[in-house]
Amino acid sequence: MGTICSAQTLLLEAQRAKKALVSINIENLETAQAVLSAAAEKGQPLLVALSERTLDYASPGVYVALINAIAKTLPVRYAIHLDHATTIDTVKRCLQAGFNSVMFDGSFHSYEENIFLTKEVVVLAKEYHAAVEGELGHVGGKKDLSCEKESLLTDPNEAADFVKRTGVDSLAISIGNSHGFYQCVPNIHFDVLEAIREKVTIPLVLHGASGLSDEVVRRCVALGISRLNFCTELRDSFSQAVKNELSRDPNLVDPKKYLGPGRKAFHDHVYRIFEALEGQK
Repeated sequence: MGTICSAQTLLLEAQRAKKALVSINIENLETAQAVLSAAAEKGQPLLVALSERTLDYASPGVYVALINAIAKTLPVRYAIHLDHATTIDTVKRCLQAGFNSVMFDGSFHSYEENIFLTKEVVVLAKEYHAAVEGELGHVGGKKDLSCEKESLLTDPNEAADFVKRTGVDSLAISIGNSHGFYQCVPNIHFDVLEAIREKVTIPLVLHGASGLSDEVVRRCVALGISRLNFCTELRDSFSQAVKNELSRDPNLVDPKKYLGPGRKAFHDHVYRIFEALEGQK
């Protein structure tokens, strides 16, 4: 029987143990089944995350019902997380639907506007007893996959001020990490991470873990990252498996015949992520 948990409880457990809580973005039935079953098999807690664009595909309530129904059959501790919300309306819809963790990404706004909007989200989330993640600095994306944008890095002094003034429960930081596949060798600024960790006591979050080596990921955790987000590499594993199956038999018309292999590939990849964080081969 699955147990939906406070995201902050799971994060603080990871922080105290000097480990990282894993957050995986899902898209559909198959990816939800895959990630929850892999976490259950490894005996690991999990943040099941959904992006704004995914919530355009189906409503927040549909995903909450789906995740909870699957988790009922598995011995897994989990929370349901909204990833990279850019509007307070999206946050509100997800909280009303049963999400117990939300990220508000105000990093595209000015520093003061980011603080103002994030603080509004913190006040709103308290009504639902939900945890809030903010972002400071800017984690690159598909439009700016540069490994050398120093101006986008999180400033340690601003991080301390941001946390104090907003009251967020966790903070996503930019230390050279980026969303999507890296177009060059990522230059992770471990010194910036260490400086932020010295000034900020709440859990720190690393987005863009896809494409980073196991060694880099483990070093980030050792230096104070308490949550890791994975998305792109898992989407790729799922999609490649589906493409391979359709290429093998172009006459397939039953979606289960090709979505099943996609689900297995997603599951196996999540399982490997948990193993890598345990330092296993």
